[in-house]
Amino acid sequence: MSGLELIFSQKVSDLTIWDIAWCPHDNQFVVCGGDKIVHLFKVDVDPINGSVSVDEVGSLEDAHKRTIRRCQWSPDNKFLASVSFDGTCVGLVRYIVSIYYHFSIEI
Repeated sequence: MSGLELIFSQKVSDLTIWDIAWCPHDNQFVVCGGDKIVHLFKVDVDPINGSVSVDEVGSLEDAHKRTIRRCQWSPDNKFLASVSFDGTCVGLVRYIVSIYYHFSIEI
């Protein structure tokens, strides 16, 4: 017995998922891949019974033209960056929970 328990499984895309990145100081993670979308998920744990729920709370679409290869949170939890095979690097700045602004840099 491994001691691991599956608590969440969800099909995010019909295409390849290339990366997942946990937010370093929060209960959120992002997933990116072949669908050219950064998907943001929030994890909630019920303090009474310990049940876990995971919900997609946002996404960034149309920022990349090709597969998103990697996404990464900044160590201070204020920025999220994603890079794509289309040669763009997109940075997201988080000001308020679930409200994101983005900028794009051509590489």
